[in-house]
Amino acid sequence: MTSPTRPWLAAYCALALGLCPIAALGDDPLEQARQFRRAGDGERLIELLQTHGEQFDAQQRLLLRAQAHELLFRDRDRDPTQRHEALDEAMAAYRELIEAHELETEAVIWRIDLAQLLLFNYLGAVHNEAALFVDFGVPSDEQREAFGRAAVEAMEQLSDAELDLFDLRGYLPRQADFHEKYVATGLWRRIDEQYGQARLPVLLSFAAYYLALLPDDHDYYQNLGAGRIPRQRTEAPAERQRLLDLARARLRPFIEDEQDRAGVRAFALPLYGRVLLRRGDHQQAEQVLSPLLDGERSDINNLVANLVAATALDRRDRISLRDQVIERLRRHPLVQASALYRLLVVDVEHQLRLHRALAEDDRADRRAALRRAYQPYEDMLDDDELPSAQREGLRQFIFNRWAGTLEQQEHLEDMPPMVLLAVGELTLRNGRLKMLEAGRARGDESERLRSEGRELIEQAAEVLDRVIAGADVPPASKAQAYFRRGLAAYELAGRTGRDAAMAAAEFWIELGRNRDLHGQDVAVEGLGNAVGLLRAVYQRSLADPPADVTRRYVEAAELLLEHFPDSDAAHNERTFFAYHVLQGGDEYRRAAEEYARVPEDHRDFWIAQIQRLYCTQQLKRRADAGRDRDRIRRQLDEVAESIMLTARRHREEAEADEEQVPDAVRIAEAESMLLLTRVRMDLERWAEALEAIEPWEQVVGDESDLRLRAMRRLVDLYVNTDRLDDAVAIGERMMQEFTGEAGRQAYGALQGLLDELAMQMDEAARRVDIFGPEPDLRREYEMRRDAYARATASFAELMLPWAQEQDMGPAELRELRLAQGRALRHRGELDEALEVFLAMYEDNPRNLDAMHEVAETRFDLEQFTEAAEIYRELRDGGRTAADEEGGILPWYYWKAQLRLMQIETHRRELDRDQMLRRLDRLEMEGREQVLLEEMKQVDQQLAREGLTDSRREELTQRREQLTRTLGSTAALARITLDGESMGGFHGDFRAVRRIVLQWAR
Repeated sequence: MTSPTRPWLAAYCALALGLCPIAALGDDPLEQARQFRRAGDGERLIELLQTHGEQFDAQQRLLLRAQAHELLFRDRDRDPTQRHEALDEAMAAYRELIEAHELETEAVIWRIDLAQLLLFNYLGAVHNEAALFVDFGVPSDEQREAFGRAAVEAMEQLSDAELDLFDLRGYLPRQADFHEKYVATGLWRRIDEQYGQARLPVLLSFAAYYLALLPDDHDYYQNLGAGRIPRQRTEAPAERQRLLDLARARLRPFIEDEQDRAGVRAFALPLYGRVLLRRGDHQQAEQVLSPLLDGERSDINNLVANLVAATALDRRDRISLRDQVIERLRRHPLVQASALYRLLVVDVEHQLRLHRALAEDDRADRRAALRRAYQPYEDMLDDDELPSAQREGLRQFIFNRWAGTLEQQEHLEDMPPMVLLAVGELTLRNGRLKMLEAGRARGDESERLRSEGRELIEQAAEVLDRVIAGADVPPASKAQAYFRRGLAAYELAGRTGRDAAMAAAEFWIELGRNRDLHGQDVAVEGLGNAVGLLRAVYQRSLADPPADVTRRYVEAAELLLEHFPDSDAAHNERTFFAYHVLQGGDEYRRAAEEYARVPEDHRDFWIAQIQRLYCTQQLKRRADAGRDRDRIRRQLDEVAESIMLTARRHREEAEADEEQVPDAVRIAEAESMLLLTRVRMDLERWAEALEAIEPWEQVVGDESDLRLRAMRRLVDLYVNTDRLDDAVAIGERMMQEFTGEAGRQAYGALQGLLDELAMQMDEAARRVDIFGPEPDLRREYEMRRDAYARATASFAELMLPWAQEQDMGPAELRELRLAQGRALRHRGELDEALEVFLAMYEDNPRNLDAMHEVAETRFDLEQFTEAAEIYRELRDGGRTAADEEGGILPWYYWKAQLRLMQIETHRRELDRDQMLRRLDRLEMEGREQVLLEEMKQVDQQLAREGLTDSRREELTQRREQLTRTLGSTAALARITLDGESMGGFHGDFRAVRRIVLQWAR
């Protein structure tokens, strides 16, 4: 009510005081305090109390403390929590001040200031306009309780202030120092005019009106005549009437003073209208408020006046005018700017409609009217212009406010879905709280609480089931019902383990399956919960998860990833699902797609990229034998390069900031670099492959496994580009770098290099036979064979002493001798090679490799009788092995058969037609072997757990197709054998056929 400080003066003082220390303001602390108050600087005032508090007396310290915290509260730039704490401190200081110095003249002012803080600031700012919600809306329990406390305390303080002021008006003017001490200083004018004639009657009217709004069961009405408030009636109706009369009488002078000499008429008018409305003078309330309604004001007074007008019009059955006022309220600037005031207007519309709905006698009419009464809430919560977080906050606030009233409604079964949902939610919440209390209690008390909690949750489940099954249920309510029903099922199933997870997931999966509910935030939340619970059970038994849990987990995760692919829940689940379900079911393409969707800033990003690389490698292997292999390889090139460049950027950024490069980043860069190199080699883009692997040492760092693989890939590249000396040099470097335990780990990579050299050597030798009649091609492959033979022999000679130094076992040394002997054989040093192989064969006559190489060397030496004897043994042994392996013939069977045919051709043991028929039968047997091998792979995949339904169906169909083909000679004959068929011996079949035809000619 006091006139505000001039803005320019406040700003000037704040600036000046901010630049000057306290001591510079003068030596009088009281004068300093006055300056801080005028400047509105609560922080400096508190600092003054802390540093110079001893220079003030007890009364001054309390008053300054109250004023300082009040200033902090009024600073709207401060955090709301800090402001509320400051208000509590200010009111506490006023209470202490009044209690300690109630006989002081200024106690009248302190009491009125405290009442004003209670009635307006405490109820308005701290408790979200509690007085307006109690009067017009649907208050929360917290608002209702705060309203009652504030109204009673304010009335007590104002009643005491009124009595004190009455005494002071009769006592002080008779004192000798009255003019000098009170009039000349302006204190009496402040007490009598500003406070006594303006603030006190207005505030007293507010307090009286607020008390009139309290219910009969409030402590105020239960203790009439026993408190500090004078002239109370002994019965609640009479006391309520007295309070309304008191408010009306105290406000009337201000209402009738059209000149508004006290400056409070616009402030008092809305309250006067509220008093008239509560007294039943509806038309008079409209008339009194017409100056506020007809003007262009858009402040809080105008807002309250419209709330009164809407209620008055409703009570007079002027519904169309009422709706016009409500529409005007919706457009009010304060309502447009504040969710709180918007909720208040919705409350008013609801309350007015509810009042009429409950008066309906016909049940059908009542049900329809109740639906209309709650429709404003549904409209507000469905408003897309409200941010989702604010919508959910409002929704929870609305439901919590209903906690004390909904369960008492006589016609709950007629309530709309949103109300039933609120009942279900609140009952569920209370039941869960009981369960928590039961967990903390002991013995009989725990059992009692648990029983009560379970009963409440069962009741909630029944109500929520009604919402789920209801017709014309708004999507928001149905989605929430599914979500809460899942929570109820989880609680009823014991909250842990498989049963709880499955029970809750049933509702959350159904929520995710219903496309009409996908726009609701709880849809993704429910699916996320289902996935999390089911995954926990699934993980506990990854080796053999329960089939029903697996099915449900896969279903929930599929829904989550399909319908909410960009949600946090989907990102959090994507890597686990792709790894354990998709990769486990050989769905590498889809797994790679899911890994690609993991955001770069997600914690699983690099793990996902590493797995994505693995999947792309599996896809590459599948593509190697397909018609689209080059296209797929080009796609893999793009994937690998993208991951490599992303990882390289992260590594370079970390190095530039002198930070540790995360292991996952380095691994991802290395893995993608190695894959990119391999893919470009497959595409025969040799220069680009070399470019990709060029920075390998910087990328892999000191990681021994990655260094081994990088060197191995580099060797592959050198071998494929005929840089055999460079390949051997890298091999020598590997032997120098890796010794001891690391050398043992390096052996595999070095052996792989030796195998690669030997394989290229063997392939070149095979093609020499295949291109026998074509001199140019034969010479080319002879040169390749000889070069690889030299490299193989040289590398084997290097590896033998190194392997012995690493304490390699007999098996590893035999492999090296085998490679050395094969190199000697291909170089034409047949006697030396035979010596190596015979020594190995004598050491272990069951060594198939040595046995085969002895036969091959004797064949090259044209010792056909001895060679044929060994080949027959290999052939017969191959048939025995096939009987044990489901009909799958080993590689040495095919080689033995082909060599025997060559020997028989050379000896002229069979005529041309016999040889060709035998060769045809052998090739037909080879085609059957291709199908049997694939059948074996399909059966192995079908035996795996965790296959998706689509993948299992795909494999089953392929198995049926293979079975049909195996049973059809015509279909079998159409199968084309490629270079990989029958262990790679298809070229040998061609060579033998050519030899037979040449012999026949």
